[in-house]
Amino acid sequence: MYIQFLYIQRDVKKIRQIFNLSLQNVYLNQQNDLWECQLLFNEKINNKVINYEYIKRYVTIYPEQIIHLFKHYVKYKMYKNAMITFFYILNSEDNFDLGNFSKYDIYQEIYKLLNSKGSLNNDIIHLLRNNLYIFKNYESITSIYILLANNFIYDGRWNKAMDSYEEGISECYTVNDFITLFDNYIEMLKIVDIDTNLIIDLYMDKINYLLDQRKTYIADIKLKNNKNNVYIWLSKIDSIINEEEKIHLYDESLRYFEKNDYIGKLSDIYISYAYYYYNKNEYTNCINIFKLALKQNAYFKSANEIANIFCAWIEIELLERNYKEALNIARLSIDINKKSYNTLYKSSTSILLYEDISLNNNLKNKNNYHTNFNLLSCMKLVSLIIDMEMNYGTIETTLNMFDFFYHSKCINVKMVLTLATYLYEKKYFNESFKVYEKALSVFHYPYVYPIYVNYINKYIQRYKDKNISYVRDLFKQAIYGNDNKTFIPKEFAKHIFLMYANFESNYGFIKKELSIYKEAIPFLEEPDKIKFYKIFISKVSRAYGIQKAREAFEEAIQTLSDDSARQLCMIYIDMEYKLNEYERVRALYIYTAQYTNPLLYMDFYKDWREFEALHGNENTFREMIRIKRSVLNIFSYD
Repeated sequence: MYIQFLYIQRDVKKIRQIFNLSLQNVYLNQQNDLWECQLLFNEKINNKVINYEYIKRYVTIYPEQIIHLFKHYVKYKMYKNAMITFFYILNSEDNFDLGNFSKYDIYQEIYKLLNSKGSLNNDIIHLLRNNLYIFKNYESITSIYILLANNFIYDGRWNKAMDSYEEGISECYTVNDFITLFDNYIEMLKIVDIDTNLIIDLYMDKINYLLDQRKTYIADIKLKNNKNNVYIWLSKIDSIINEEEKIHLYDESLRYFEKNDYIGKLSDIYISYAYYYYNKNEYTNCINIFKLALKQNAYFKSANEIANIFCAWIEIELLERNYKEALNIARLSIDINKKSYNTLYKSSTSILLYEDISLNNNLKNKNNYHTNFNLLSCMKLVSLIIDMEMNYGTIETTLNMFDFFYHSKCINVKMVLTLATYLYEKKYFNESFKVYEKALSVFHYPYVYPIYVNYINKYIQRYKDKNISYVRDLFKQAIYGNDNKTFIPKEFAKHIFLMYANFESNYGFIKKELSIYKEAIPFLEEPDKIKFYKIFISKVSRAYGIQKAREAFEEAIQTLSDDSARQLCMIYIDMEYKLNEYERVRALYIYTAQYTNPLLYMDFYKDWREFEALHGNENTFREMIRIKRSVLNIFSYD
């Protein structure tokens, strides 16, 4: 209380004397209130020396309050002491009372302090460089390297600034940090204050070099963050221009993935490596890369990767016009456990530039060419093999290969259609149809639908009316399945039944054709049913006359839903009206009205009204109005 009273008198000397006296006579555990008053007094007098002495004494007694000393250094811009205190707080394992500050707030304070100083002395720069790892915990390292570079620019030490930027670029771990540093670096080089033309040319060359290397720098940063990603390695390799360095990177990536897991497809690196040699017209080295990949297939995760190697190898042989060799590789790729496969490697040697004893020993073992993967599960490779046989093999070898795939259960619909069409065009009709028949025993709907369509069309095109019973059996099989239980899905039924009816129309009997239209109704979707009934009624009318057509109309109306039946009734009414059968027309209007809402189908009742006005009388007109009201009441309750 006495010290607070002295604050009013503003006698600094007296206050200091009383405070020192109180510290000497009060127990240490009771001095908190005294120090609290004294620290407030220090803020008011704003004297650097006095404040420092009191804060130093306070921190000596209470080391956990070192934040007050840090604030004092920041306030009076004591750069070196502030940085030493900052690093001490962050590196110490003690728990300091930071008050309202967090460690990140302390970092921001020290960064603002350093940024406010135009030129940093060597001691501060040395401290910064020795403790860069601490800054990485709180913010990107970019800001510190820009701070150092700006300091050197302020001093006119351009080379040092360039070194800071390049060091910062090498330490970046994100692309955003790199872009910030890189852009600042380029801008710095553009404003360099130099007089000599020679030096100007050197700096311009430096700018051009940096711009050319930008893609490489970004690839390096991505590789730091995700070294197990195959495609990041490929982007890094793609960014390199120097051939020796590119080959070294290919080898380094392959060596790395021998001992580490990978993300992506390792086969892409081998294929890229092989194509690199091929584009340099080094065919032998290119082929050796493929052979090396297959010897090291144990590193692959899936059969698709090995299949990709074979596909790329075959493509290279085709580009070189080595058609027989390409065909041979395609045949042998279906099972690399075969003894004949090893003959491909009798002359293979490693072309990797790095030395690996275990790898070299593996290459010397010419009998160690096998894989645990089933390459027949890779449809890309299987389809390519069939294509190779069709283009460069014989009909016999093509059929043998297809039989092998058929028994291995690795054929697909596209392969069947392609091979069957190929055989048909080559006039091997029986063999083409056998391919279809084998496929029908393997596939089910929806995959079997295009096979049925193509098979039936080709068979009819070939034999026409020579084997009608067999074609009918095919249609039955397509509709009811091999076991008479697997019915055709509704989305495919329309086209199959139309084909069936068209076939009977061209080569069969009208009665059979009409029965097909009726047979199709249960298999069709609702919009297709009315279309089939329209065709059916039209054909019945032409073949058997109006009476049979009326029976067909009545049967269809009883079968269809209300909306479809209403449409068909309107067609029925139109037919009877053209025949001047007005009583029938009136009866049809009355029948149709029972499921026709007057509020929704006003045109129907308008047509009925016009009909009664022209061909009816007062009683029929009244009956029409009564029925309309009755139907309206029924629908209003619903």
